[in-house]
Amino acid sequence: PNTAAATRTRAIVEAFSTDGGVTFSTQIVEALSSSNDRPQLAIGPDAANLATQDAVYVTFKSASGLGVRGAVATGLGSLSSFSAAGYFATASTSVNDAVASVGPQGQFVVTWSNSTTAEGPGNVFVDRDLNGLVGGFTFGTDIPVSPTEVGRADLIPASPDRGISASPFLAYDRSGGARDHRLYVAYADAPTTPVDSDNTNIFVRFSDDHGATWSTAVQ
Repeated sequence: PNTAAATRTRAIVEAFSTDGGVTFSTQIVEALSSSNDRPQLAIGPDAANLATQDAVYVTFKSASGLGVRGAVATGLGSLSSFSAAGYFATASTSVNDAVASVGPQGQFVVTWSNSTTAEGPGNVFVDRDLNGLVGGFTFGTDIPVSPTEVGRADLIPASPDRGISASPFLAYDRSGGARDHRLYVAYADAPTTPVDSDNTNIFVRFSDDHGATWSTAVQ
């Protein structure tokens, strides 16, 4: 509906095509709500059947917090209904950027950031369910990855109106090579001085234990 942004309702919808994008089939992931925002897809092996199935995950922000639902793809055009939601961060205006990656054995790991102020500082976290869709979602304690001086809507010259966030992104190495299973996270950060510096840069860390611990940052 064409209403004010604060009251506009929107659903989160998954769409897939089996003919190169000519036509699409759709499935509702999250029902209409004014809180639905920032959907992201992650696809990878299904832990229940690595050889023949893939898991499809949709992460999102809703009134209940940062969450995820998953479905199983067993073949071309064959997608199960999406699961019940699992939540890894409570509802708040300070949380952002839920982006997931799927490991070689179906491990599900998701990163997100939070900041209580628009200009920062904030923190980057990961949560994980190493069994993927098997048995439903179970998340433990949030795992800290890195502090960041970039807030949830940090105004910089390149984005003077909407601002930027730390925007962490995850990627597993599923190459089968020497670094198979390594998990990478990239995010924005800035110097601590001067306060509210616009000199942002992108940093990368890696983990060899599915996000339990992280390397030092490399710019």
